[in-house]
Amino acid sequence: MNKISILGLTAIMALGFASCDGYEEPNPAPTTNEQQSIIKPEDVVFTNAFSADQVVDLGQYNNDVKPVTVATVKGVIPAGYEFKTVAQFSVDGTDWYDVKSSVVAAGEDTPDLYNVNINPDDLDGVYKEIVTRDPANKALKFRYKLYTVIGNMQGLVGTEYYTEDFTITPINLGYTIEENYYLIGTAANGQIAQAVKLSHDDEAGVNRYDNPVFSTVVEISGEFTWAVIPESTFAAGQLSGAPYSVWGVAAGSEDALKGELVPTVEGAACAWGKFSATAPYMLTINMYDRTYEWSMAFVNIYCVGTHCKNNPAKALPMGTSDYANYWAYLNLQGSYRFLSEASRNAKMQWGAGEGTGTLAVGNSPLNHRGFSFVEVNVVKLTYKTTDVKTIGIIGDATPLGWDGSTPMVQDSKNPYIWTLDVTMKDGEMKFRANDGWDVNLGGELGNLTPGGDNIPVKAGNYTITLDLSSVPVTATLVKK
Repeated sequence: MNKISILGLTAIMALGFASCDGYEEPNPAPTTNEQQSIIKPEDVVFTNAFSADQVVDLGQYNNDVKPVTVATVKGVIPAGYEFKTVAQFSVDGTDWYDVKSSVVAAGEDTPDLYNVNINPDDLDGVYKEIVTRDPANKALKFRYKLYTVIGNMQGLVGTEYYTEDFTITPINLGYTIEENYYLIGTAANGQIAQAVKLSHDDEAGVNRYDNPVFSTVVEISGEFTWAVIPESTFAAGQLSGAPYSVWGVAAGSEDALKGELVPTVEGAACAWGKFSATAPYMLTINMYDRTYEWSMAFVNIYCVGTHCKNNPAKALPMGTSDYANYWAYLNLQGSYRFLSEASRNAKMQWGAGEGTGTLAVGNSPLNHRGFSFVEVNVVKLTYKTTDVKTIGIIGDATPLGWDGSTPMVQDSKNPYIWTLDVTMKDGEMKFRANDGWDVNLGGELGNLTPGGDNIPVKAGNYTITLDLSSVPVTATLVKK
């Protein structure tokens, strides 16, 4: 854990397809039995506005308050009728996504000519929601259907798709989300004396625009003044007034533990956050949403209830790797709740929330009976219990290989202890519950974790003991 001293740190349209809120993958082929238009396809000229080598800057169109004219339609339409288009785009030609479009008259000087327009903000929004929020240029494929409409009736002008590729530049945030960020404490004379690199969960996605969350845990002792800097500022070794070189908080909210993350911009420096504490705290920032939150980082939380006679001193600890998600194997016997410390004076308590699987801050009891794998998220305020009926070993080192679990025996007096006498081969193994993979343990024998790595084993006869009574969970393989 990093240490921080009192002065600072020390260490195009419907096509009958689903909308962007509920599209299907892959989209079904469009139907061809739609009502035909009174206008024949040969009486209409549909022309793409862009060629494959053109780049459409959506931000520039947005700034100019102009629609993106993606195509034109030329044709004589009967009185009372109007044109309608349905538009979609795709990255690879496999999955297609709806984007709103409109058909408007090109102008009085060009009768019977119509523009097919897309709002740049609409295209940008759908693209970022479904494809990526990365601002890099991207070549997209477009396809359209053309209809004539009168009242509630519409007719399809032919069955052809009109397709063309062109490249878009998504609307930029105005700043670059860099690869790494650092937490800094009070700086002297603009020098970066101490900094702590924030962690990034690459397993959730390496693209910093689609996964813009960074975090770190630090031990705070006394008054702490803080800001966040990107890797480019850290590499320079000195703070500056350059835009987006330092991120802090809005003036007047220096004491807030959560809120808007504000950058230094030209002519205006951000304010530095500040608070006092003597405890480990976790900072979580979202560089796309521009938010921050400080929360107490509990090394363990504890489950107290009927199973330990409601005595916090006998409550079992729950482990975590990210200070948000906690877990433990617990022999629940009725009511229970969670504490931030094994004390009746714990700073935080969590009990039953309003809905199934939800928690609330407070001591309203939950209720469950059975030996269970219990998961808690103290940030999202959720929990889950999975009854553990069996535990076995599985892997190519075990008698049944990877095809099935070899069952262990639960101690009749201590439900947290499971044992097995078994002959093993050279290979790997894991522990898993209920002959499935929802609950499994791996990693190092002295520190087993949910979903951990396979455990290497040498051939031999062993007594295997799995101890689920504490965190870390441990196991021993004793050769006979």
